[in-house]
Amino acid sequence: MTIINTQNNHSEDISYLDTFISTLLFGVLYFAYRKIWSHFVIGAILAVMTMGISWLLYPFFSYWIVKGHYLKEGWIVE
Repeated sequence: MTIINTQNNHSEDISYLDTFISTLLFGVLYFAYRKIWSHFVIGAILAVMTMGISWLLYPFFSYWIVKGHYLKEGWIVE
């Protein structure tokens, strides 16, 4: 899926598989890369509390987290 920033016409490609694999490999650092700071903090706290088990569950939700973040910021789906 391609999303476009309405202010400067910048586009980003987001796919379920890419976000899943990136979150599985890099954990909460993927959310820091995407500048989704709330989930970066939540994911880091959950990783410490669950001794890393949350890193195996978070990838299943990462696509919807990233998509929702961009849509809240005013990006549109192409």
